[in-house]
Amino acid sequence: MRNMKVADLIHLLEDADPDAEIRLMTQQNYPFENSVVGVWEPPATEKEAEDGEGFAPADGDDFGHRGAGPAPKVLYLVEGRQLGYGTKDAWNQ
Repeated sequence: MRNMKVADLIHLLEDADPDAEIRLMTQQNYPFENSVVGVWEPPATEKEAEDGEGFAPADGDDFGHRGAGPAPKVLYLVEGRQLGYGTKDAWNQ
């Protein structure tokens, strides 16, 4: 399974009800249902982070990127509060 790209998500949402609430299902083994409170895109450089457009990664932290080459572009869905228990069925699609 490859990581989802923004274009993939847009494609999956094309036929969705635009008034439907967005929620995040987490932890496949013990699922939780969470609200989504926003979207965050890390600054492209540490300089932008120092200028107040995000935060600078801690020493050795590259926003989850491991390996040679530049870190990939990433867009984060920001988790809100837990709304209840989820279902493992969410991973069976």
